[in-house]
Amino acid sequence: MKGYWKAACAAIVLVGTMGAADAKSKLGRTDVAMYQGKPPPQAASALLDIARTQTEDGSWETIAIGRIYYLGGRKADGEAIFKTLLDSTEKTSDVFRIARVYIEAGEWAKARPLLDRMLTMKETDAGDVMRAARTYAEHKEWARAKPLFEKFLAMNDYDEKELAEIGAWYMLNGDRATAEAYFDRSVKKDPTSVWATTRMAGAYLGVAPKD
Repeated sequence: MKGYWKAACAAIVLVGTMGAADAKSKLGRTDVAMYQGKPPPQAASALLDIARTQTEDGSWETIAIGRIYYLGGRKADGEAIFKTLLDSTEKTSDVFRIARVYIEAGEWAKARPLLDRMLTMKETDAGDVMRAARTYAEHKEWARAKPLFEKFLAMNDYDEKELAEIGAWYMLNGDRATAEAYFDRSVKKDPTSVWATTRMAGAYLGVAPKD
């Protein structure tokens, strides 16, 4: 009986391995002829075309392709990819990644509604709230960022680095007393964290924290 089960398990593993290898073999393959000696737009176009066959329907991979289109001069193609994803996705990470592309493009007005959408989605968690708060703070919308930082803290899923970062944003918005109260809590959690300490130091010099 043991021999039977060993053979059965081996067969399952073999089938799984063969299936994965078969799926991999169906992916588009990048070839040096796609870019060698080609003008940059032609090389990029060929590489993006093949990249679209390599995503395995992954949303992050698809957004990465859309980002290149959007920032690389083919905005309509990027926008079409984003619209298709935004019409169907239920993942906060997809919405945030697309918002970041708009931010890279200097289009805060397009990114902002996506942050608001992310905060109302079913799977929104503490990390999403912190990411949104940080992004609002970076764009000088302290009135929007501050209650989100407070909401994040109320979710009780933070570490010393995040306490230091929130304190830094308070400092940068003119509230040193509250900032240092958060710094105190950060130090109490872990006085050896270089990431927390540098966030504090930067705040005193007017340098915004970076995740």
